Amino acid sequence: MYNINKITTETKNMTDTNGWNEYKNLVLTELKRANYKLVAIEEELSSIKQDLAILKTKMYFGSAIIAMVFSGVVSIIIKTVTS
Repeated sequence: MYNINKITTETKNMTDTNGWNEYKNLVLTELKRANYKLVAIEEELSSIKQDLAILKTKMYFGSAIIAMVFSGVVSIIIKTVTS
């Protein structure tokens, strides 16, 4: 039968001597840093999506105005030519 306390103590001693705690801390630090970068990227992406939606709205509005002006000009030309 295995003694869990003995195994845990041996494992702890083994990990303390081979640098695992340092490596573990390094990995955790890097994961936190990567998470902060990911959050920043997500925020930037959200901002870009919002800007893109605004630009699309402006484009559609401008296109509608151009279409109305163009159809008015064409209508005037047709009336002038047919008169």
